[in-house]
Amino acid sequence: MGKKEKWVATHKSAIEKLYDEVGSCSYKVFSVEEFPGGVVAPKLAEKTSGFAVATSGSATEGRDWIAIVPLRVDTSGSVASGSPQRFVHDQDPITFYLSGSAPSVSGSVSFHSNFEGRTEDVEPQGEPRTIEQAVADLRANFSAVSGSFEDANSSLRNALKFGVEQFRRMEQSLEDRLIPTFSDD
Repeated sequence: MGKKEKWVATHKSAIEKLYDEVGSCSYKVFSVEEFPGGVVAPKLAEKTSGFAVATSGSATEGRDWIAIVPLRVDTSGSVASGSPQRFVHDQDPITFYLSGSAPSVSGSVSFHSNFEGRTEDVEPQGEPRTIEQAVADLRANFSAVSGSFEDANSSLRNALKFGVEQFRRMEQSLEDRLIPTFSDD
């Protein structure tokens, strides 16, 4: 499957709330139930076991970056390849920035990204046979974690770095045009 990137709606109040809750240069993993609605598409939320949120700043840009990383459950391996099928988290960051206390007018997302740790094995407790069963098991056994950005696992740090680089690349490609805006529903 090819790489796809696009601009997405900011949902300013949800982004501000997440940033306030996570804090500067920090991370937090949210359960699906405690994550604010409207930030990710409902079909994507159905496939996630949780949401990781990481923040970091750039003094030279005057921007505080926030990456929302849905922990989307998928399978890896196949009978045809001879490797056993296993469950994984696929991570595609949705990246925004805050300037002062105001979120950017839109964010960026890249599907099928390419960064170290984008796909990580997960081990549901039971013996799920479907993605839906694995999602249910992982949600039932959810464990909240948070801390400073430096203490986040490398895949989350890489997701934020990749998301920021992609946002900058997409912003630069606009040349003199502005980042597209969306209604904040």
